[in-house]
Amino acid sequence: MSNRRGLTLIEFIVSGSLLVIVIGLMLPAVLMAREASRGAQCKNNLKSIGISFHNYHDAHRVFPQAAMSWGHFPELHAPANPVLPIFIRCGCGVRGYNYEASWKQQPADVVSIGVCLFACPSHHSNKAIEDEFFGSLGETTGNEFGISSYVYCKGVTDAWCRTPDLVPKHERGAFDVDYYLRMDEVTDGASHTIFVGEGATGKPWRVQNVTDRTQSTNPTGWLPHQPWSVPHINTDKDIQQAGPRASLFASTMEPMNKNPVTDTMIDSSALSDCRSSADGGPHRTSNFRSNHADGGFFLFGDGSVRFLNETIDMSLYRGLSTIAGADDADEF
Repeated sequence: MSNRRGLTLIEFIVSGSLLVIVIGLMLPAVLMAREASRGAQCKNNLKSIGISFHNYHDAHRVFPQAAMSWGHFPELHAPANPVLPIFIRCGCGVRGYNYEASWKQQPADVVSIGVCLFACPSHHSNKAIEDEFFGSLGETTGNEFGISSYVYCKGVTDAWCRTPDLVPKHERGAFDVDYYLRMDEVTDGASHTIFVGEGATGKPWRVQNVTDRTQSTNPTGWLPHQPWSVPHINTDKDIQQAGPRASLFASTMEPMNKNPVTDTMIDSSALSDCRSSADGGPHRTSNFRSNHADGGFFLFGDGSVRFLNETIDMSLYRGLSTIAGADDADEF
């Protein structure tokens, strides 16, 4: 005859309570370890992007144009993103991309790919997002796009003009449209110049048209996302149909992790106006943002990746974002 007995009600309750306590103690550690792993992957992605930049520079003596118009600004032809995997020969390549065609003429099954090099695991999932505006254009790309979690640094300026060289160097960042940067132009020093930063996508972020601030209170409002294959930048004429949007660029005009995120917009009536909004310019560029706690990762010109706290002094933050601005940081 067996002498085994079941747990009494009190023993069951005590055991259950102990289990809950143990899980409660372990969960923060598990979550911290998971986020640490995500942060490490995000950092590695940015390091790989930095290697591709320098390999490109070794081959061409300039860094790649973040986006090119081929003389039809603000109509853009292609971004640099599809080229980057070629220069590191990683397993995150873009097979089937037609480098001779514009972004609008790419195959739908190519642009919808989630490219691991461009996806921070702490941001939006690597699945394709639907974009009704791009889908409405009737191009071969369709309406599904893989996203990028990383955006090119324009510097402190948020201006968009057809001649980026006219932007003062103490405001200018490493990247712009139709703009090739040489390493010897980075007079602040490559280790003090941001090249790429995080541009978190999806919830809990919102994009706000600064001329219509009511959109920031809309719980189903516009989500920031930027397809890795799309260089398009909203113009004032697009907003009514497309709504406020982010882009593959960000500036340090506004603080890191500002939410709602300022939209990126080109005033099509002022394509020769290279003034930043601080000087009365009509254009806008989104701010950097990250889902990592308290700050975000940034790729610097020497290939290093550093975590900047969101409470960073704005003069320092802006100085780090320009190719010749550290000495002039106190001007902002």
